[in-house]
Amino acid sequence: MELASHVDRYHFSLGWAYGLKAVGTSDAKQQLALFEHSYNELKRAKGINPLDPDIMATLGHVYWNWGGLTSDLVHRAKRWEIALSYYQEAATLSPQIHGRGLKDDVIRTQFHLENAYAAPGKLNRAAAAYQKVVGMAPDDRMSHRNLAIVYQQLGLIEEAIIEARAARELAPAEERAELDALIAQLEMQKP
Repeated sequence: MELASHVDRYHFSLGWAYGLKAVGTSDAKQQLALFEHSYNELKRAKGINPLDPDIMATLGHVYWNWGGLTSDLVHRAKRWEIALSYYQEAATLSPQIHGRGLKDDVIRTQFHLENAYAAPGKLNRAAAAYQKVVGMAPDDRMSHRNLAIVYQQLGLIEEAIIEARAARELAPAEERAELDALIAQLEMQKP
């Protein structure tokens, strides 16, 4: 890099290496420093080549890992939101390759954001996050189930019943009894 600091791939590779090393260490201070080094190198690479979808996807992966290693739910959610934005940017820059390849990463990140937002006081954000996942992966029964529960907590009983029924239709036989109980509970709460 000292000889050719203008080459984005060198910064990209170093940033990725720092990110991998951060995941492999258990020392919190060292982990934070490594994630910051990773981010800085990847941002340098992005500054040199702002249209490279690999850089955007890697920034997403770094933020995904960084968020997953913190115990603070607020910081975790913020980092996952940043990861999601980088994944979406990579998919926009390269819809045929990265768009398909990152679909699972986007859904996984959105799903984890749902759970982070399900904490008290964030139910509207949780509902919005679950709605996005249901839109991206309509066959994900857990998202339908979780959306039903959030709707129930928000007092949106009719919407909750619709989502619970959708979850039941997608559920394997061993999970249907639990969903039947949820639907029955919701039916009793109808005005």
